[in-house]
Amino acid sequence: MKRVTFGLLVVAVVLALGISAQAQPRIGSYDSRNADFAVDGWSETLYGGGEGQPGNEIEAASEGFYDFSGATLRRVTPVTPPQGAAAKYRTIYKGGTLVLLNDMDAPWYNAVDEALGVTEYVASKIRAKVVSTKFDDGKMFFVLTFTATFDDYPCFAATVTARSKKQKPLVTGTGDLDSDPYVISGDLKWATIEISGPEILPVAVDIKPGSCPNPINVKSNGVLPVAIVNTGFFDIEDIDPDTIQLEGVPPLRWSYEDVATPYGNPCDELVVEKCECNELGPDGFVDLVLHFDTQDIVAALGEVCDGQVLVLELNAELFDGTCISGGDVVLILKKGKK
Repeated sequence: MKRVTFGLLVVAVVLALGISAQAQPRIGSYDSRNADFAVDGWSETLYGGGEGQPGNEIEAASEGFYDFSGATLRRVTPVTPPQGAAAKYRTIYKGGTLVLLNDMDAPWYNAVDEALGVTEYVASKIRAKVVSTKFDDGKMFFVLTFTATFDDYPCFAATVTARSKKQKPLVTGTGDLDSDPYVISGDLKWATIEISGPEILPVAVDIKPGSCPNPINVKSNGVLPVAIVNTGFFDIEDIDPDTIQLEGVPPLRWSYEDVATPYGNPCDELVVEKCECNELGPDGFVDLVLHFDTQDIVAALGEVCDGQVLVLELNAELFDGTCISGGDVVLILKKGKK
């Protein structure tokens, strides 16, 4: 009952303060050896027909904390075993998902997200490395490492390291690949999960929304429109307009309007460097629209050449002090009279 009451309270605060519809898993380094969370078992289903075969699938789960599954074996490389060991292998698995449960007992728990119905954080784009050491008595242990990016939280990632117990794995199944493949399993000894996010939150910036490319006539005495494009990652109204600067220049005025559609992932610096843009215009989500004095921007740029392509950087803060940054490309034009 306390949990329900607390959830309703958080919803009320969210609605009253206009907090973002989603926060994120709590950033930090968590270690099962410090009782931050519990580890349980691991298993590998031998869909490839035997150990070390492509197509085998590894998984590990701990109730109330995490579920790692769906990563399939791609290749195995023998390496020199340490003294006393019979064999050692480096195995690469790809794909699958890591699900971190947004449960109150989990160290990455976020009450705001739970109140809004977020029960789990899903991370993918996994390339896992497993280094296994085997012994003559049939016992073995492995160390698994991988990094996964969260699907719904741009620029946030989880880095996992886990070690299994030194033991002889349990083997179940008949070996029938269609109905009952072999499964080997054992217990984890410990695991660490590090959740990381950007110190500076990247945002999508669109200079001259609806235009592509974005020309700036250095002789213009007008204003330069710029939009911080709403990607849904946080509430656009959480940005403090008084902190906004484009190349060090504050805006003349600002407003909330739907004027632009995001072009690519704001976490990907190559999107800006490759001069990607679009002319799609409004997308149904309100953006923060800014107007800058063109001559103030030109003065901030210094000496430029006709036809030069530059990236202009915008910096600001959220009301909670979080720094944000983004950029867009412009094409320098020298036409007409000042």
